[in-house]
Amino acid sequence: MRNRSRRAVWRAAAVVWLLLMLAASCFSQEESARQSGWVWRLVQSVAAWFSPEAAVPVWVVRKAAHAAEYAVWGVLLCGAFDAGRRRPRRFMAPALLCILAGPVCDETVQIFSQRGASLADVWLDAAFAAAAFAAAALIRRAVRKHKQNGGNTDGIKG
Repeated sequence: MRNRSRRAVWRAAAVVWLLLMLAASCFSQEESARQSGWVWRLVQSVAAWFSPEAAVPVWVVRKAAHAAEYAVWGVLLCGAFDAGRRRPRRFMAPALLCILAGPVCDETVQIFSQRGASLADVWLDAAFAAAAFAAAALIRRAVRKHKQNGGNTDGIKG
């Protein structure tokens, strides 16, 4: 698959993922809590297995879920912008704009679903996405360098 068509697949996946995140933000606070309640109960039971007096707050589970969904967003954007293969100056500004646009749109949708928006959530979610983007770009670059060296682990062609 050529680079252009590969980026198109990554971009489509990023758009679909963003739409799924926005759809999840359309639910009311009560519905959202009901949907994520089973995850919290699962985490509580696992924590109790290690320590009977352990108590994991609901907000920790919800922030971990946000970290996971925005990490996926960051990895998808990395593929969409072909980071790690192209020079950063060619994609950095649009990539950062997209990284920030996702959480802004997410929190804006939450205003209309009576959940309330939080600027702190925007920055936290953007940080999760940016960290995943950077990690994925570094991994892609390392893999590319490894392939260029003929698969040698010592960095010497031959």
